[in-house]
Amino acid sequence: MDASNNEKIIALLIDGDNVPSEYIDAIEQEATLLGRVTHKRLYYTYDDGIPNKWEDKLNPHSLRPVQVMPYKKRSAKNKTSTVKNVADAALIVDAMDIMYQGNVNTVFIVASDSDYTIIIRRLKESGIYVIGAGEEKTAHAFVKACNEFKYLEDLKKTYSAEGVKETEAQAEENKKKSKPKTNGAKQGKKPNERTQPQPTTEKPAAVEEEDEDRKITIPKTDINNYIVKIFEQEDKNILDSGTIMQRVKGQYPSFNWKDYNGVEKSYDFYDPKLFTVIQPTREHPHINVMYPAQKK
Repeated sequence: MDASNNEKIIALLIDGDNVPSEYIDAIEQEATLLGRVTHKRLYYTYDDGIPNKWEDKLNPHSLRPVQVMPYKKRSAKNKTSTVKNVADAALIVDAMDIMYQGNVNTVFIVASDSDYTIIIRRLKESGIYVIGAGEEKTAHAFVKACNEFKYLEDLKKTYSAEGVKETEAQAEENKKKSKPKTNGAKQGKKPNERTQPQPTTEKPAAVEEEDEDRKITIPKTDINNYIVKIFEQEDKNILDSGTIMQRVKGQYPSFNWKDYNGVEKSYDFYDPKLFTVIQPTREHPHINVMYPAQKK
C-alpha cells in the first residue's frame, strides 16, 4: 500500500437508497480533509430512476454508480409489487473486495441504517479503519460499531456558508421570535368549554432502553471522566490535546465537541476545574492539557 506518515487511503461508499444527495458536498469535503480518496461509489436500487436526486451529482463529484436490480414481491390480492432495496448488499460485497485488495486502509460508509454493522466489525478485525456517516436518525448500533462517526446534518452546517454557529445571544433572540404571541394576556378556557384529555407523548418505560431515532450526545461528565482515565493510564500530568481528542473519538465514535454549548474551539471543551489548557509556544507548538488543573 502506498501510504506515508499514516495517511488515510479512503474508499468512500455511499448508500444512495437512504442518503439524500444534498449532503454530497459536505461528504466529499470531509473525506478529502481526512485523507486521499481513491474509491468513490454510489450504490442504488434501480426501479424507476436513480433515487434521492443523485443522478445530477454523479459526474460533478466523480461518483461511480453501482446499480442493483431490485427483487419484486408481487401481491396476489391486489396484483401490485413492492421493491426490496438491495443496494446495501452490493456495498457490503464491494467493501469486502476492497479490503482483500489491500489498496486502502480506511473505509468511509455513508448510510443511515444498521445493515452495515456486521461488515464494519469484519473490516475492523482486518485492521481497516472505519468511518461512518449518516443522518441523526441513524441506528445506534451502526454509530457505535464505527471507529469514528459523523452526523450528516453537522457536516452540512460545517461546510455550508449558512452554517455559521449562532452566538448564545442570537440563539436566545431566535427563541423569543419563535414563541407564539399571546396579546399580553393568558388565554383562558371559554365558559362552556369542556376539558378534553390530552394525548400523552411520553414513552412507556419498557421502550426507553434505546431510542434509535435520536442523535447520540454523550454527557460531558462521562467525557471528562474518560479523559481523567487517559491521564491515569499514561501516568502523565500533561498530554497533547489532539491525542486526547483522538482517544475520546475511539471510545465514543459520535463525539463532536461542537455539540456542547459554549464550546467554540476544541480546547474550550476541557473543564477548567479539572484541566488546564496550555497554549502552544515556539518550543512546544501543540496545545497541551494538564491534569489536575493548575492552581491559580
